Amino acid sequence: MSLSIIIVNYNTEELLINCISSIYANISIDNFEIIVVDNGSTDNSLSSLKERFPNVICVCNQKNRGFGAANNQGVAISKYDYLFFLNSDTIIEHDIFSELLFFMQKHQSCAGVTPKIYYEDKKPQNTYGNFPTILFFILNSLGILKILPKKVRNKLSIGIPVEFSCPQRVPHILGVAMFIRKKAFIEVGGFDESFFLYFEETDLCYRMTGLGYDFWVDTNVDIIHLLSKSSPSSLFKIEHMLRSRILYFKYRNVHQYKLIILKFISILKLLLLTIKYQDIRYLKLIRNI
Repeated sequence: MSLSIIIVNYNTEELLINCISSIYANISIDNFEIIVVDNGSTDNSLSSLKERFPNVICVCNQKNRGFGAANNQGVAISKYDYLFFLNSDTIIEHDIFSELLFFMQKHQSCAGVTPKIYYEDKKPQNTYGNFPTILFFILNSLGILKILPKKVRNKLSIGIPVEFSCPQRVPHILGVAMFIRKKAFIEVGGFDESFFLYFEETDLCYRMTGLGYDFWVDTNVDIIHLLSKSSPSSLFKIEHMLRSRILYFKYRNVHQYKLIILKFISILKLLLLTIKYQDIRYLKLIRNI
């Protein structure tokens, strides 16, 4: 019983090598494997990986299959009872693995735990969140959310930095570093591959919560996340962010009028981006949402 670390890669050669180097430098558990699922990279990621880390297991896709689908591929060939989904743009600075493994073994109802996540300058980064609501997206789109009291924002926001000092149960954890019980992951059927990018971890946590599992932040350990350095272009991100959040609410069977409101907000955002950047490509994304 031990750990399968799964990393999805897409053209992040240097980040990937640094991430895996930091894992090997800080892991002390005996039974572990690192699985890299490459989503059709066109850089030298795979050749560098095989040269530097021949023991790492590689899955090579001919095209970008998306975050959830690639992670499911990694799980399919994993051999251990715990899974650690880790972004390629993360840096491990100490042995977080033993602590997270111990935490999961101690909390049997826990489906997933995450360490605290920091920027390079050690400022706290979003680590967990509330399940999304239409109200959140309305307030956020109108600029109202940021002027609300912090306590109110934290009850609505889908991404929140850690400000507590001891381990705490949270609604759901973010996909940067998800330490997951494989049994629970298999029970819900893994990541929903309809989500190409964004909200796949939120959807996963929602379905696990429905089976009685819970999620935690373990404040005894932390990692560095080089935010956005492994992310694709802004246009690509916007398209999939808007599409995935609508898909998330469709799967929650919300009333049709709420979906209409959400689509209206999405269209308004694209219109504003078109004006801001003087780029008609944002406007063309309307047909994809």
